[in-house]
Amino acid sequence: PHADAPHADAPHADAPHEDAPPREELPLQVRALAADDADGREFVVQGYIDVIAAEGKVARPEEVEKVRRDLDAILSGDGGGVLLCRTEGTVAGYLWYVDVPDGRCPYGPDVYAPKPERYFWCHTVYTAPGFRRRGVARHLYMWLEALARERAGAIWLDVYDNNPTSALLHRSLGFEPVTTVYRRAVERDKLPSVRSFARRVLRAWDDFDDDAFEELLWRALEGDADAVAPFLLAACEGDARAAERVARGLVETLRGAGYIAAADDDDDDLDDEEDEEED
Repeated sequence: PHADAPHADAPHADAPHEDAPPREELPLQVRALAADDADGREFVVQGYIDVIAAEGKVARPEEVEKVRRDLDAILSGDGGGVLLCRTEGTVAGYLWYVDVPDGRCPYGPDVYAPKPERYFWCHTVYTAPGFRRRGVARHLYMWLEALARERAGAIWLDVYDNNPTSALLHRSLGFEPVTTVYRRAVERDKLPSVRSFARRVLRAWDDFDDDAFEELLWRALEGDADAVAPFLLAACEGDARAAERVARGLVETLRGAGYIAAADDDDDDLDDEEDEEED
C-alpha cells in the first residue's frame, strides 16, 4: 500500500498456513477509533509505516503526513471509519474502511463492479507483531461485515500478487477475485526535466548556445566530468581547475538527484590539493 493507493495488503498473517497451525485466539474487542484517541491514531500511522517496511521500503515523510491528513478526514465523518481491535486493553490491529455511497471505487478503476452498488472499500487491515495468526483480522472483518449489512451491499479491496498470505486470508473469509490489473514500467524521457535542472545548477552561465549545452548535458548524464569541463572553460575565464570543479559538481548534483546511477567508486571526488586551492 502507499499513500495514493492504499489497499488491504498488510502484514496480518491470520490466514491458515500448512506449516504453522493457528495459535490460540485472543479475547478481542472491536470499537470505532475516536477522533480524540491519540494513542489509537498513532497506532494506525505506525501500522502504515510497518506495511511499507514489509515491502522493503521506507515510508517517506510526505507519505506519512498524507496518512495523517486522510485519517483526520475519515475521523471527521468523511465517509468511512477505522475499527480498532484490542485485547486486554492493548491495541492489536485495525481496519480502515471507506464508505462508497455512489458506486465509485476511490482507488481503482470504476469498472470493477458489474453494476453500480454501495459498498465499503477496505483501505488497510493491519495486525501488530505479536498478535498475528490470533484471529485479529478475522474479527475486524466480522465487524465490518456487520456494518456493511446495515449500510452497504458489498466489501471491496485489492491484494497484490506478492502477498499470497493476504490472498489466502481473504479467500478464506469468502472474498472472490474479480479482475487482474497488469502493469508494465516504462522508462521516462529524462531529458526535459534534467535540462531544466541542469540550467538551474548552472544558473550563473545561462549564455551557453543550445548545441553546446545539449552536448554538455549528454556528457554530464554519462557521468563523465572530464568531458564536461571543456564546455565550462570560457565560463570559468579559462581556469581549467575551476572548470573541472564545476563539471564534477554538476555531475555529482545530477547523480544525487537521481538522474545518473550511483557511482561504484570515488574517482570523481576532488583530491585534497584541489580542496586547498579552492581558497
